[in-house]
Amino acid sequence: MMPSRKSQLAVNSRVVLMAGFGGLLLLMAFSGLDSIQALGHIQTANDEIRDEFLRRTRVLERIRGDLYISGTYVRDYLLEPESGKAEGHRYSLLESRRDMDAAVAEYRTLVNVQEETPFRGLTRELADYWSVLEPVLQWDPAQRRAHGYLFLRDEVFPRRQSMLGIADQIGELNGAQLSAGKAKVEASFRQSRRRLGLTIAVAIGL
Repeated sequence: MMPSRKSQLAVNSRVVLMAGFGGLLLLMAFSGLDSIQALGHIQTANDEIRDEFLRRTRVLERIRGDLYISGTYVRDYLLEPESGKAEGHRYSLLESRRDMDAAVAEYRTLVNVQEETPFRGLTRELADYWSVLEPVLQWDPAQRRAHGYLFLRDEVFPRRQSMLGIADQIGELNGAQLSAGKAKVEASFRQSRRRLGLTIAVAIGL
C-alpha cells in the first residue's frame, strides 16, 4: 500500500526539521569551539605581553638602581678620609658595576626596534662613565681630598643624571609597547565577538 501524500509530506518535514536542527547544532558547536579557541589565544597573548613588560621593567629598574647607588659609592669613596673604609666603598662600587653589566646584557636581548637608539645611547654613556671613573679609583687619599668634591660635581652627578634620563626614556617606550600590546588583544577580542555575533545571527535566521 503506497503511503499517502500527507504522510510523505510529514516525513519530508521531519527530515528537513532534523536537518535544520542538526545544522543549527553544528553551527553552535563550531561557534563555541571558535570562541573557546579565540579566548585561549587572547589569554595567552595577554599573559605574554604582561610577562614581557614585567621582565623588562624589572631589568630596567635593576640598571637604574645600580646606576643610582654607584654614584653614592663613588661619593663615599672620594670623601672618605680613612683608606680602609674608602677601599670598602670602592669594592662595593665594583660589585655594583658587575651587576649593572649583567643587567644591561640581559636587557640587550629584550630591546625592540623603538628602543635601539636610546639603548645604544645608554650603553655608550655607561661606557664613558666607567672609563672616567677607572683612573679615579686609583687615587690616593691626598688626591681624593684635593679633587674628590669637584670630580663628583662636574663628572659623576651630571653623567648619572643623564643616564637616568635615558633609562626613563626606555621605560616610557616599554610602557608604550605594553599599551600597544593591550590594543592588539582588545582588537582580537572585538573580532572574536563579531564572529560570535554573526554566528548567532545566522543561527536565528535558520
